[in-house]
Amino acid sequence: METMDGRPVIVGAGLSGMAISDWLSQAHIHHTMLGVPPNDVPRLGESVDPAGTLALLRFYPEFDRFYYHKRWISVFLGDYATSCNFGQNIGRVVGLKMMGFSSPSEFIHLDRIGFDKALYEKVVASPYCHQAEALVEKLDYDGDDDIIKGVYTNNGEVLRPLYVFDCTNHVRLLGKALNIPLRPISEPQRIVFNHYYAPDGPPLCDAPEMAWLHATNILRLYADVDGLDGLAWVIPLGHYLSAGISMPHGSNSCTDEEVLGLLAAAYARRGMPYQKQFPHPKQTVAIPYQQYFFHERAYGKNWLLVGPSFGQVWFPSSSGVGTALVAAYIASHIITRPHEVGQLYQDYVIGLQESHKIFDRMIKKHHSELTPALVKVESNRIVTENVKRVARLATIQSGKVNAAFARLLIKAVSREGVATSGCVVYQAPMAEQTQTIFGNL
Repeated sequence: METMDGRPVIVGAGLSGMAISDWLSQAHIHHTMLGVPPNDVPRLGESVDPAGTLALLRFYPEFDRFYYHKRWISVFLGDYATSCNFGQNIGRVVGLKMMGFSSPSEFIHLDRIGFDKALYEKVVASPYCHQAEALVEKLDYDGDDDIIKGVYTNNGEVLRPLYVFDCTNHVRLLGKALNIPLRPISEPQRIVFNHYYAPDGPPLCDAPEMAWLHATNILRLYADVDGLDGLAWVIPLGHYLSAGISMPHGSNSCTDEEVLGLLAAAYARRGMPYQKQFPHPKQTVAIPYQQYFFHERAYGKNWLLVGPSFGQVWFPSSSGVGTALVAAYIASHIITRPHEVGQLYQDYVIGLQESHKIFDRMIKKHHSELTPALVKVESNRIVTENVKRVARLATIQSGKVNAAFARLLIKAVSREGVATSGCVVYQAPMAEQTQTIFGNL
């Protein structure tokens, strides 16, 4: 069956695809979304950066039951541990106000399982969304005109798209099919993660020793200490938490379950035995080969590589939800102004590279090479990059005056040593590091 509908086509029904569908519906644009409904399998993208938080609170306040506010990010690096405070201060409040945003009291951890299901119900209920549980088998691409003329699905349908949004993430449908050059920015990784649930009963208490429940907790594991090399996370989400690790591909022969056991032991070694409070695992998910990369370009005359389909950076940047929501915001505009708006979006995502470089530097150093001064400098740079990300968001979502201010702010905070507040570095025995961090907040 052939459909000559001339509608935008969204390939992928994950968070990116659903958000784009929602915004196209708000613009009264009929479109097709290809993909399966969300399920209960654990997924990445649960820690949200400041830019993504601002977008969620502005665009989806009705889903706040899936938002778990985080007050800090903690990072464990050998003998050192650092915490960065997300609390309000006058500079942040004023700066965000000038960029057109209200300053949230805290940032967000996102229950992706609940949020994705709720957003899917909203999206497919729209009369402007035609949803099909189909896969793309082939594309008709005119390389001379840089236009996708046909999308062939496994159910025999041929779509003649007005525009194509590639929301396939690491599958990279268009990147591969259109032979868009790809540049790796780190060594290949292996990722393993799971969700862990608390026993049935009342919510966990808010006692000081449980303050880590309100933080994104990042840990660098070392082979000579933990039996693994890698970068890990623990993200609390109410009655469950997400825990996982990214490791150099081929760096060990452990099974996925052995990796998660060593990961839990590594956090317990730093004073965060999360499996005591969350003893029930859900489902182990493994990505055997993960590449951090950027494609040469993110857009063409009638197509866009959305978020991780264009470029993927270290997960502690917490940028996935933000890039999805920015793509949604520009979705109706890029159809009519593909080059101008496409370049804006490409610049926004490319801006994540600096955050990737910061984590790359921290990760590649052995714990014996670290000093308090080095950890402090890199922590401040993380803060700087988050401020710059919000400023870039303002250039897309705000008016000309606010966008001009945002560009000035990007230049200002890019100067070394400007964003130095909010991060504290501690040196403590590993077993005392969690208590040292959160006992001093």
